[in-house]
Amino acid sequence: MSFVKRVGLWHLFSLLALVSLIFIWVRPQGLDFLARLGVEGSWLLAICSLAALASLRSAPAPLQFLVFIPFALSSAAAIALWTPFIADEFPDYATGFAWTVGSAWTGAALYHMFAGRDHSFVGGFMVTMIFTAVLLIAFTIVTDIILSQAFAIFVVVAGMVFYWFYDLAMVLRRRTQGEVTAAVMDLYRDALNFVGFPIRVMRMPKGLKRIRY
Repeated sequence: MSFVKRVGLWHLFSLLALVSLIFIWVRPQGLDFLARLGVEGSWLLAICSLAALASLRSAPAPLQFLVFIPFALSSAAAIALWTPFIADEFPDYATGFAWTVGSAWTGAALYHMFAGRDHSFVGGFMVTMIFTAVLLIAFTIVTDIILSQAFAIFVVVAGMVFYWFYDLAMVLRRRTQGEVTAAVMDLYRDALNFVGFPIRVMRMPKGLKRIRY
C-alpha cells in the first residue's frame, strides 16, 4: 500500500477511535466525571495536549503517539460535554450531521482502499462527496429532515472533506515514506493553523507604499 493511502487510512481510523471515545464519555459515568472536571477544564486539557503535540513535530514517532493519547482523551471529553445538548436542542441537525460525516468517512476510506494508480486528491474529494450526496439523499427520503437542512449540512461537510484532502496533500510534501505516524499526527497538529494562519498574515511585512507624485 502506498504512503498516501497508509497515512489517509491511519488518520481515518484514528478519527474513528476518537468517535468511540466520545461515545464512552457520554455514558452516565463519563459525564459525571466530566461534570466535576468542568467545560473549561476539559477544553484546557485538550488545548494544552494539542500544543504539546505541536511542539513535538520533529520528535520520534513513539513519543508523538504517546502524547497523542491524552490529546485524544481530552478532545473526546471536550466534545462529549456538548454532544447531549446539541442532540437535544437540534435533533434533526445532529442526526443528519452524524449521518453525513459517517457517509463521508466511509467514502474516503473506500477510496483510499480501492483507488489504484489513478489515486488523486481531487478525485478523492469528488468521489467522496458523490458517495456522501447519494447517501444523504437517501437519508432525507426516509427521515423528516428537510431539504434546506440537508443542504446546509452537506455544505459544511464538503468544506471539512475538502480541507482534509488538501491538508493530506500538504502533509505528504513535507514527510518521507517512513514517517507515517508523524504525518498522521501532522493532520491533527494542523488544526492550529486556524489560529496561527491569521496571525501570520497580520504579521507579514506591508508591501511598498505607492509613491504619489
